[in-house]
Amino acid sequence: MGKIKIRKLYEKAQEKSIFAGVIIIDLLAVIFFAINPVPIFIPGDLPLVLSLIMGLLFSMKNKKKERHPFYVSLIVGPVGAILASFSISLMMYIISSELLFNDILFITLLVGVGLSIMLSGLFGVYFWFKEERK
Repeated sequence: MGKIKIRKLYEKAQEKSIFAGVIIIDLLAVIFFAINPVPIFIPGDLPLVLSLIMGLLFSMKNKKKERHPFYVSLIVGPVGAILASFSISLMMYIISSELLFNDILFITLLVGVGLSIMLSGLFGVYFWFKEERK
């Protein structure tokens, strides 16, 4: 019975690949940040990059045929990064209990949106050219 529910959930996620990609980015960023909260440059940078790659891959592989890959990637990446940056900032605020929530949120949003636009552009161009070759 559980297997049937998981299959239906996966089928629904494939139908709504843009929404599912955004949710995957947010959830994986929080999970990866909880596992390894040590930053390389800013808080949550590596978890954000890993979750962006996984969420973009899922949404690009399951997008509808009539949707342009560049459009899908430029919607999923920045929206997912904004939600993930907010979630990571909120998690850092809860853990540290400091009053720097606005500063942390601003920095992670700025870098997160920048990273997401670069990765989304790369994924969009890659899948666009991949479709054009077929």
